[in-house]
Amino acid sequence: MEAISIILDRDSVCMADDCFSHKKAIDVNKKLKLKDFILYFLKLPVEKTYTEKGLIEKSIEVFPHISGGNATWILKIRKEYQDICNLAIIAQQWEEPKLLVDNVQIGELVTDYNSNEFFMKYLCQTDPEEIYNELIIDHTR
Repeated sequence: MEAISIILDRDSVCMADDCFSHKKAIDVNKKLKLKDFILYFLKLPVEKTYTEKGLIEKSIEVFPHISGGNATWILKIRKEYQDICNLAIIAQQWEEPKLLVDNVQIGELVTDYNSNEFFMKYLCQTDPEEIYNELIIDHTR
């Protein structure tokens, strides 16, 4: 397996979520398809580190579950010259993300010109279908 290092980050979902960084580095197979990559990181467990007294010192949750079951996210990657590319809409209420780009291998996204940093922008409880339809139309122009 030829691995590639990826950095995942996301917006905070509430004030209590601001206490720790959400950045997480993971290594994945370069040939992993984008949709499979998203499904993989959505299932990553919460990582917790504790102080000597047993208190939580740091907690990293890549994809937090929002009470009420409705949350919308846009997965982005920084492309060459600081442009941002929207890759997918992720909704807590959906079983799978909806891609805004072709289902390419991760190694095709992370190149010498593109960053290895993926960012999830939190859109609260905005209707994910509405966001998807708006962004998919922008992609076809």
